[in-house]
Amino acid sequence: MNRRRHFLVTITVVAVLIGLISTSAAASDSADEEAPQDSVEPADQGEVVPPELIYEAKAEYTDEAFDAGVEGTVVLELEIDANGDVRDVELVEGLGYGLDEAAKEAVRQFAFRPATVDGQPISVVLDFSVRFSLPVRPAEFEGRLADPETDEPIADAEVSIRYTGDEYDPAPQATTSTDASGTFSFRQIPPGPYEVVLRLDEYRDFETDIELVGGQTVSVDYTVPRSDDNIVGQIREAGTRSRLSAMEVTLLDAETQKPIREGFSEAGGHFSFRGVPAGEYLLRVSGPEHITASFELQVVEGDLTTGNFYVRAGDYDDFTVRTTERRERSEVNRQTLQLEEVRRMPGAGSDVVRAVQNLPGVARRPLAGQPIIRGADPEDTEIFLSGDNIPIAFHFLAGPAVINTEMISAVDFYPGNFSPRFGRATGGIIDIQTRSPKDDRLHGSLEADLLDASAIIEGPISDRWSFALSMRRSYYDLFLPSIYERLDTDAFLIPRYYDYQGWTTYRSEDGDHKVEFSVYGSDDIIELSLADGEVEGDANIQSSALGFGNAFHRGQVRWDWTPQDLALDTTLMTSFGRNSVAFDVADNLFFELDFYQSQTRYDARLRLTDNLKLRGGVDTQILQGEYAFEIAPVDSTPDNFSDDGQTEPPNIPDEG
Repeated sequence: MNRRRHFLVTITVVAVLIGLISTSAAASDSADEEAPQDSVEPADQGEVVPPELIYEAKAEYTDEAFDAGVEGTVVLELEIDANGDVRDVELVEGLGYGLDEAAKEAVRQFAFRPATVDGQPISVVLDFSVRFSLPVRPAEFEGRLADPETDEPIADAEVSIRYTGDEYDPAPQATTSTDASGTFSFRQIPPGPYEVVLRLDEYRDFETDIELVGGQTVSVDYTVPRSDDNIVGQIREAGTRSRLSAMEVTLLDAETQKPIREGFSEAGGHFSFRGVPAGEYLLRVSGPEHITASFELQVVEGDLTTGNFYVRAGDYDDFTVRTTERRERSEVNRQTLQLEEVRRMPGAGSDVVRAVQNLPGVARRPLAGQPIIRGADPEDTEIFLSGDNIPIAFHFLAGPAVINTEMISAVDFYPGNFSPRFGRATGGIIDIQTRSPKDDRLHGSLEADLLDASAIIEGPISDRWSFALSMRRSYYDLFLPSIYERLDTDAFLIPRYYDYQGWTTYRSEDGDHKVEFSVYGSDDIIELSLADGEVEGDANIQSSALGFGNAFHRGQVRWDWTPQDLALDTTLMTSFGRNSVAFDVADNLFFELDFYQSQTRYDARLRLTDNLKLRGGVDTQILQGEYAFEIAPVDSTPDNFSDDGQTEPPNIPDEG
């Protein structure tokens, strides 16, 4: 194969106008015979202008030199006549491998603007340097994408490459898609290191590195495992609860209405979708004999969304039980509340935890900060904060959540049927998930209203460390006494609460490890005081106020390990702190309970195959309680009993 390759030509004048003296002197003698015969220096002959290259021919690299990788300079001696043509070419210094002849052949085609002396063209001899540099040969990259289980080609996958070296700026990059046979190709690519990224719906994103060599074609075969099912459901008929197969199921983006996944329900009404990105969706179910219905779905990264979805038949016969519903319903075992969603929810006050109260089947004790879910005792519902079991979710009365909502990423609400990892509960679960502090720059905010004020500050400490601090305090106790005085009431209720949170997060350089150190707590007091400090009671109990308090203070260490080279995800959390409950009527009538809680949770999730996951963990909790109480003595002898136990007649005054 004859390969034609061009080179870089560099012209260097080594000897300036060799032979110029004799040529100029001869011209002078013929023009003026009376001129002196003494030798004259060139500078005295007039203005000298060297030749100028005006046309340059490209020389070709020979196959022999290209294969040997020869580079260098060929030095030639050129004789250029008064017309600017190259009359003669002699080799001064060569490279061999046919490059000397190629340089001569190219230089003979050069054209010059001739050299002149006082404007008169002359012929000259000069040295000429020709530099041969090996050209950069482009690389080619091609491959095939297949399913690892069936070896079937994967079509319409997005394949992107991006140069990761430092030789080219900007870095070359390109994107293509696989065809029906699963193949892709990139042509005429600058050689060097590249990052390869493969993306396709229902398959896991795949990234790798590759080195492309100039003049060579790199061929690869990639197998990309399928994503796990993260939406699993069952289609049923409303009223009869029959399982419906062959129903068309379409998942649409909630905002754009663009179809994301499509399929049909199988035997038993089951359907599933793989690898659906986190976000909000509409699930549309339709069939020839049923009314099309749509359901709202929230998909959370790393979690499985399940449910039963009921659609109404287009017509029921006389032997079918009829039911009437205002809208199609679904039974989803978990509901997730995102911060941005709660900001638009009326009655939540931008408090993501308080929004749980707006969900069906949820109520709240009027005084305490505990929810009531589906009529169960508040003690049967557990509240978790980043895996730690905390006693209350809300401050007293209608107070906000005990955690600043800006530190919360989402709240998962389980009204029932939750997994075993939420132990010690029979009512429901409120799982508060906190976010890591921001690490791009320093952030801060201050909020104040008529009831309380809160502040938060967060930002980076170093490249690997970040922090967040938050605190809130109510000020009912600062202004309510003066209001009560103006109202001239006999007794008044004064609540007070505060909470705090502090987070410090470390992230490893490889992204496999994240460690968080946190402290958080809450303190609530409600006091019912008598006006002007008046004392009520009898000889046994004297009281001027009734008080009730509830508080907890915790420290927590959390370690997340997600190795990039293993299908493993582990979390280890340990917390320690104190919970307090107190009731105070008088100095001799009170009850106080302090119990110290230490909890450790370990959760591991291992993907054994594409269709099989193993999840296990350990949850331990140690409680140690201390209490103190006093009950005032009560006189057991009524006034109308004698010392011997006989009833004495009442003392009735004489009317006379």
